Amino acid sequence: MTDESAGNAVLDRVLELVGNELESLYGPDGFYRWGDQAFMRVEDGAVVFLVGSPLGDDALLNVRCYLVRDVERPDAELGEYLARLNADQVFGGFSLDEDSDVCFDYTVLGSSVTPDVVRLAIQVVAGASAQHAPEIIARWGGMTSLEKLRQELESEEESPEAGDDGPPN
Repeated sequence: MTDESAGNAVLDRVLELVGNELESLYGPDGFYRWGDQAFMRVEDGAVVFLVGSPLGDDALLNVRCYLVRDVERPDAELGEYLARLNADQVFGGFSLDEDSDVCFDYTVLGSSVTPDVVRLAIQVVAGASAQHAPEIIARWGGMTSLEKLRQELESEEESPEAGDDGPPN
């Protein structure tokens, strides 16, 4: 078995495990399958993405939440704030992406993913959003990922030709 095919086998196992665990925890309507390698769940007001990707002879499971979307005043002070938060993280980290969105990512090696890891990753990522999004919005502006998702869904209803083929990066 080549590294790539071994990685694809691990990725397939991870995606099946994640799908089964999400259905077990939340029922068939408690999450959304997004494309071939991703899931989305709203947890405690945070939009959480679980995305699998191949990595050599293994795979990765990235659990991401956009804590704050469309930050109005992304500046060095926000970067310093996120760096201080990162200093306290054992797993995962905060970042500011090119779209001025503050993210929290928690990435796990695919071969180590278990149902407990899936549950913990969702809790950690949603918890980071609940804990830090209000202060970030108060100091630098923007909106929660759930508010942004609602806006996007409303605009899609107004223009039915709009489509989306995967989670935002």
